[in-house]
Amino acid sequence: MYDALNVLISVGVIEKKSKRISIREQLSVGTSDGKAGKCLTNNSWDTLKTMQKRQDELNRSLQYRTTHLKNVARKYLALRKLKEKNQR
Repeated sequence: MYDALNVLISVGVIEKKSKRISIREQLSVGTSDGKAGKCLTNNSWDTLKTMQKRQDELNRSLQYRTTHLKNVARKYLALRKLKEKNQR
């Protein structure tokens, strides 16, 4: 029980003041270094979601382009080998 409470306190879900435990009104968002950041408003939450969608779109585009480039490279190598074979 105490371990669960300590985890909730460390991630900022609940607060403990002396013997009183309360749920925080706004949850904070953790950063990459493990420290809690500032609370998100609705506007910043929407901005975050928009940025995540854009990142997903860019990742899909990058994956498509990488696959396409590999296919073009394979075709180029096949044509080059065919040209060398025909020159012999």
